[in-house]
Amino acid sequence: MHNILILLAFLLLAWLLAEFRANRGIRIGLGILLIGGGAAAAHFSASVIPSYERQLHRASMKKLGELAASGEITRVQHALSAYNTTAGSNGSTHSAAMKMWKVLSSEPKPSAVE
Repeated sequence: MHNILILLAFLLLAWLLAEFRANRGIRIGLGILLIGGGAAAAHFSASVIPSYERQLHRASMKKLGELAASGEITRVQHALSAYNTTAGSNGSTHSAAMKMWKVLSSEPKPSAVE
């Protein structure tokens, strides 16, 4: 993403210089490249949040499996309950996954029996 921004800055500068010193074909060509570069930057920046959310869901599901395999069913149930409650109340799977991860990442409370 960083490289695209540098490229866009270069294209913008080249286009601005071409507006005053170059012929029509170069101005149009640089303008089209700048528009295409802007569209690419918008596309890549729009894909950042969904990519982060997918990674968070994957990590949460992996952690759920690990906890279930180690016998910590109560924590798994609490995490799923937190996810379902949050996703059901506001429809945001991202905030629901964040709450689920918070429950999964917290250390289990020691039981009073021990």
